[in-house]
Amino acid sequence: MKDIFIEKIVARKNGPFELFIKILSVLSFITISVFLNSITFLIRVNFLGISIAITIGLAYLTYRMIRSVDSEFEYAIVNDEFTIDRIVAKTKRKRMFSASCKDFSLSAAVDSDHYVSALEKNVALFDYSSRSGTSPLWFFCIRQKNVDKLIIIDFDPRFVEVFRRYNPRKVHYVEETELSNED
Repeated sequence: MKDIFIEKIVARKNGPFELFIKILSVLSFITISVFLNSITFLIRVNFLGISIAITIGLAYLTYRMIRSVDSEFEYAIVNDEFTIDRIVAKTKRKRMFSASCKDFSLSAAVDSDHYVSALEKNVALFDYSSRSGTSPLWFFCIRQKNVDKLIIIDFDPRFVEVFRRYNPRKVHYVEETELSNED
């Protein structure tokens, strides 16, 4: 067997919650800055330098808050090890999930009946998809640290082939070419 390395990066689409966080950050920055600078001018105390420094610091924190909402996910397979990393603001990386493909108890498309039956069980749901609505979604189930997890990712046929290679009985995927051969 030759070594396998596949990776895919998907940008997460911002939803209403992320937009709310961005707007709230900007509004709170403006409110605090106006309040702080108006107090300085009303009291007529010479704190202008300190209030400007605090305003600049708050502007930087607001910038960091807005950037931290934007994230991407990197899916990577090295041989049978599947990992998901979250990349925040294209600079900071955090490992979200790591497991062997051999440990998956089920793997199928989200629009299949397998997904509905998996959700009926008591599972913890982790959505690491792009939320774009255009790409098909894939899921797999795994038990880690006595917790049943259901992981949702964006579909990539290269990953499915690797999942099939290491755990063929647990992958439920029918390609369009296989369907046309049966007809």
